[in-house]
Amino acid sequence: MKISFSFLAFIFLSHFMMAQKGKLWRSEASQQFSNYEQLTIFHDKNKRFATVKIIDKVGVLRSETNFKDELKHGFEKVFYTDGSLYWKSDYRSDIANGIFMVYYPDGSLKRKEKYRNGYKKEGFCYDTLGSISTYYPFKTEPIFGEGAYSIQRYFRDKWPSSLKSDISGWTMLEMNLLIGKDSLARISHFKIESLEYQHILLNAVQNMPKWKPGTFDGQVNVTAYKVSLILTSDGLYLSELMRPQGNPLNSPIMRNGNNGRRF
Repeated sequence: MKISFSFLAFIFLSHFMMAQKGKLWRSEASQQFSNYEQLTIFHDKNKRFATVKIIDKVGVLRSETNFKDELKHGFEKVFYTDGSLYWKSDYRSDIANGIFMVYYPDGSLKRKEKYRNGYKKEGFCYDTLGSISTYYPFKTEPIFGEGAYSIQRYFRDKWPSSLKSDISGWTMLEMNLLIGKDSLARISHFKIESLEYQHILLNAVQNMPKWKPGTFDGQVNVTAYKVSLILTSDGLYLSELMRPQGNPLNSPIMRNGNNGRRF
């Protein structure tokens, strides 16, 4: 009996010391933005593991996401404005892996999908009564014409012939578009030094035919779309058509515009 008590005491002391050590490693950082607060909780002294919480101005938790080495790793939860759960998902190194579930505001199940290494293995949608309904993607991207080649062809046609020669090397032309619910594209940001090039692309976008807008949870949504063009002596190219493509079936989960460093 004495040996058993000593062993239990040792186990308790070990857990207590580990817990205290964990507390010493735990740290927090808060950033205030115009309409929300970002609270980052680091779980180790090297700051490899963290939980990021987004809290709105009235104090409601709107999302909670786990990270490892600045990539989504573990569960993510997103909440409605009243604090009820909107969806929950699971990631491994920024790739959807596991069960993705979406809920109606009343808490009933709206969608259930299963992912493995970023690929959707199965998916179901449900109506408010709990019956299986017609499946639709959680998120769709805007589409112009037939896709990437249509974008490249459009900007090539709009590029002035007087600027199609005497180009040395190559120049990257980047712009962020917003595809509205009205299917029209608008420029939200340029990453182009030449004012002349900016003016050409601005006119091209203003005269661009309508897109097929993106959707989010079944509703037409204003969607950001990045266009990267490369100007060379051989012509104008869409950058994604000049290099091998990665896995196009990444997670459909909204990233809130944060694909890089989150904390």
